[in-house]
Amino acid sequence: MRRVLLAALCLMPLLLAACTGPGIANSAGTSFTGVRMYQSVMGSGQYAVQITAGGDMTVEVQPGPGDIQRFAGHLTPQQIAALSRAFKGWKDLQTYYPGDWTMLYEITHDGYMVESHDLSQAPAGFVAAKGLLDDLGRQVMQAATQPAPPPPAGKPAPASPPSPRP
Repeated sequence: MRRVLLAALCLMPLLLAACTGPGIANSAGTSFTGVRMYQSVMGSGQYAVQITAGGDMTVEVQPGPGDIQRFAGHLTPQQIAALSRAFKGWKDLQTYYPGDWTMLYEITHDGYMVESHDLSQAPAGFVAAKGLLDDLGRQVMQAATQPAPPPPAGKPAPASPPSPRP
């Protein structure tokens, strides 16, 4: 599991394709329609984050051939509002920013995909949106690897299943 997290944090490949649907209103007063991010390092691995309009999030990490790890979580209203702010003006960006072909970054929001091969050549809005998606992806992966919290004081621990009889 640590190998997967380390690979994901190092590679951070992200795929972001638009999610369809009516979107949900958030505290910023805007509607969030979902987002998909994809990142690939040529020959090394890939990383994808998808967030639905309802705030469900999935993260897929493939550090090498055939080894795919999936993580799932749900965003808070505050995180959805932050995403809405990060994607304000998204459709004003160009659809392609060139660079070294060993890296690929794609982010799609509201049906509009922007691709970059070099973050140093990408506009600040793209880099900021990618950074937020990277942070949310790390949070989902870390939460999935944490042990379950103990039950609140005064409540019994969940019953374990009965042992099989010999």
